[in-house]
Amino acid sequence: MPVVLQWNFWITRNFSAFGEPGVDLYLSQGFGVAPALFVGGRYQLADKITFTLRLGYPTLALGVSFLL
Repeated sequence: MPVVLQWNFWITRNFSAFGEPGVDLYLSQGFGVAPALFVGGRYQLADKITFTLRLGYPTLALGVSFLL
């Protein structure tokens, strides 16, 4: 479970880039902590739909957000 802080940099009205430093908490034969560092971008497809790509250590993620 990553616990990170996110800094957003708005490039255009529809696109932002971000950085996320933090730690990754895990259970694998006991409790552990590892560093986590991510960079990514978010593109707003419509008023309430965004596409997000996050790359880093220890994972990568691709997703869609539906804003209420």
